[in-house]
Amino acid sequence: MFIIQSENDAVTRIFELMKQRNLTAKQVAEAVGISANNFTEWRKGRSKPGIATLQKLAQYFNVPIEYLTGSENAENAIDLEIKAELNQLAEPQKAEILNYIRYVKQK
Repeated sequence: MFIIQSENDAVTRIFELMKQRNLTAKQVAEAVGISANNFTEWRKGRSKPGIATLQKLAQYFNVPIEYLTGSENAENAIDLEIKAELNQLAEPQKAEILNYIRYVKQK
């Protein structure tokens, strides 16, 4: 069971993810199979996404649902995005990224 800390937490985080990734409500709505009007209703506080919609959105954004719901165990969005990108790389590419991180830390 997922507990939303605040009704606005999930909506705020959804819009933050959209902004970070330069996505429109229409693009996200089409990708997850919901109406673009939902985003307007959420933003205005007239409704909120249900758990099924949150699960679809979490999967779409490649983040744990706990991130959207504001769980205390949620990681921040940039960490989640880095992990998602890393998961798509081959092992040699991951080694290169690790070397670069070590290089940046030494500066």
